[in-house]
Amino acid sequence: MRTPSPPRLRHANAKRFFRNGGEPRIRLQSCRFRIAKGRPLLEDLMMTMRFLVPLLITWALLGASLAERNSKDIKAFRVSKTGGNKELLLRLFEHIRSQEASKNSGRLARFRMELHVRQRVSSTTYLVDGEGEPYWFVAKKPLNKVDGDWLVCLAKMTDEVKSYTTVLKAKKTVRVIKEVDESELNLPPPTPPLTKEKFVEELKAGKTWTVTLVDNCKTCGGSGSLKSVSGRRPCGSCSGGRAYVTYSVRW
Repeated sequence: MRTPSPPRLRHANAKRFFRNGGEPRIRLQSCRFRIAKGRPLLEDLMMTMRFLVPLLITWALLGASLAERNSKDIKAFRVSKTGGNKELLLRLFEHIRSQEASKNSGRLARFRMELHVRQRVSSTTYLVDGEGEPYWFVAKKPLNKVDGDWLVCLAKMTDEVKSYTTVLKAKKTVRVIKEVDESELNLPPPTPPLTKEKFVEELKAGKTWTVTLVDNCKTCGGSGSLKSVSGRRPCGSCSGGRAYVTYSVRW
């Protein structure tokens, strides 16, 4: 009987596998490294670099083009060269003043708590839920709150604990939260409101602000679409009829 011949090895890697004595080849598809018998690692690294270098160059060029595009989208507004555009200057100033005022509210953000009333104990004492855990809340003055209401106030977690008995006669111990006034927090004084004089002074000192204004699109009049042969088509100059313009305000 004729002995069947082995199957033909068409794949170059399969041929090389048997030519190298049947030793396995390790291929890391993510990096395309190949470690094989008789092949130096330096050659594998060079082949990988030939693949990665053009890719890295492409990424760098793409990032540069995007950065250039973003820089073109930001308009420079120089207050010293405003000329007759006083209306735009006033709009920018009001937005900047709001930005500065919002920094004061951030001073108290970490002390502002929202607590869900689980049980009213008295007009100044409540069993509350905060971040999924029960706490004993003590108010500074009587509050007209009932079960299910929300408490929003400035408060601090204390080292005190309070024990109480549930309806099922179970003993529970929870930490105590106390309402506080702003004067008790020892915070730095709030930044005074930004005046026009202070605004000009900081601009001359080199400070810049970035402000984004929203207006109706001048191309479509705020409708978000334009007339076309087939009827209406989306406006390519805005988003839903609103145009966003970002200014870099400097002296």
